[in-house]
Amino acid sequence: MITKEEVLKAIEIIERYKIQQSQIVDKLEEKLIVNTNTKTINQLGLSPKSIKCLWSIDVFTIGELLNIHPNGLRCVRYLGRKSIIDINKALEEKGFDKIFALPL
Repeated sequence: MITKEEVLKAIEIIERYKIQQSQIVDKLEEKLIVNTNTKTINQLGLSPKSIKCLWSIDVFTIGELLNIHPNGLRCVRYLGRKSIIDINKALEEKGFDKIFALPL
């Protein structure tokens, strides 16, 4: 039979484990933020036209690109449907789930 003390000890172990996992996730999120703010959009493998269009709106890093509103790229001059599809694919390949809306 399991005693009350054993159950309480198991709960304590689970709580410590949750705290450790939370700390690990926090550290990984910090690294992700640092990496996206230092990696340039050139590392996404985009076409020169797409890169120049993003530079025209002062977007030079992946972090800056991720901070744009999902509808934000629709207004960028000379950045069309195909370019936005390519940007979405490149972000998806790098593990980001941000999707930009396509022009109508």
